[in-house]
Amino acid sequence: MIRKSIAQDFFLLAVGENGGMAPLRREVSNAGLVAAGVLDLEAAGVIASEKKKVTVLKPLPAELSHLEPLYHYLSEKPRSFTRLMSDYLVGGSARMKAVYESVGKSLLADGAVTEGMGGFFGNKQVYIPDRARKAELVGKLKETLLEGGAVSALDTGLLLLLKESKNLGQYFSKFEDGERKARLKELRKNPRNEKVAATVKEAEDLMKAAAACRATGGNGPAGFGCRRKEAPKASLKEGAFGVRSYPIRAAKSTLRVPHIRPDPFDQLVGVLLV
Repeated sequence: MIRKSIAQDFFLLAVGENGGMAPLRREVSNAGLVAAGVLDLEAAGVIASEKKKVTVLKPLPAELSHLEPLYHYLSEKPRSFTRLMSDYLVGGSARMKAVYESVGKSLLADGAVTEGMGGFFGNKQVYIPDRARKAELVGKLKETLLEGGAVSALDTGLLLLLKESKNLGQYFSKFEDGERKARLKELRKNPRNEKVAATVKEAEDLMKAAAACRATGGNGPAGFGCRRKEAPKASLKEGAFGVRSYPIRAAKSTLRVPHIRPDPFDQLVGVLLV
């Protein structure tokens, strides 16, 4: 098995048998795929992060041609990593789709995935990881991680991204879980992996921000493409038959509590009876 990039390996292990990311972790998995591409480009010296801006340094090499959509985006102008992730994860479905398709097609050419139709209506082109190739990759990562040998910086990046996107635990048994967590902690703290760990940590924070932004319908963390929505002020409205109501804002619904205006005749009768 010839391994070419973190992005391709991440794709194989994060994409399910239906050709898509698991719904409950779709946001963090998409973020992981983008971050994997960034790590690949950094490792190849194609981009560099200076003064919190990602800058393109040289042309994209042929072996990373599957990252062309991401490279093209970065070559437009220097951008912060936060801006990059925001553009891809918040309202950037077209950009995210381009990365998914480009990585998927590169794996198809290598025989690591098969084509299929998926999506909610079954009309979306998807790429389904080959079970044997996925099992082979999992075996190599387990061997690397659990046998206590040296772990490359790129494998460290892959393992940490899989962990933070909640895609790693499914490949390890409960018996292996304790050792897995201990080794990952060790790798994160290793000075040799400082740069990779920093990129993964930033991606992890942005994964949470993206998920929060989606979950709140755009009313999420400031600075991540989310817009704060002001709650409308309650107002007193008068309807037919002198009935006034006070709107009470609830989750996506408006409940009205009726307030009946006292009838003048009833008030007069009440006074006479007293």
